[in-house]
Amino acid sequence: IDNYSHCISMYRWFEKKGISHIGNILSRTFTESAPYTTGIPGTAYRIDTTNLNTMIDSLADINARMPMTRTIRGAYDAPNMWLEDSLSLAKIYSADACLYFGTPGCRNTWSNIKLMARDLETFGYPTFISYGDSFDSRVETWETSEMRLEEFYKIRGLL
Repeated sequence: IDNYSHCISMYRWFEKKGISHIGNILSRTFTESAPYTTGIPGTAYRIDTTNLNTMIDSLADINARMPMTRTIRGAYDAPNMWLEDSLSLAKIYSADACLYFGTPGCRNTWSNIKLMARDLETFGYPTFISYGDSFDSRVETWETSEMRLEEFYKIRGLL
């Protein structure tokens, strides 16, 4: 689920501005073959079919590495957590900026998004924090988000 999943205005805006949107961290899985898990011990899983117990353990590993569960279950800047994942993906994709789209109900991410943004900025990734809601446009309308995105991209010299 990405922000404004109830309409495609954001994606049309990206297309109109020539901005590539390559998905979000929630669409990532952490299998051994995923390029963004390379060199990060303990971050990936594989399904071990040796016996029933190893298969059950593999299912637990998969669930522990599901989007949101994996990245926000502890300190954002702990090893193998949200910050490392974001930096890894930003580097792989040569990102010009990072955009945060959450929902007001996600207290785990809202509790540290300013810290996260600060750290991403320190590593050279301008970071936009949306106050829109993925499911409810009454929180912040698309028109308001569009104005804020336009300002962000212009101020940062990205448009």
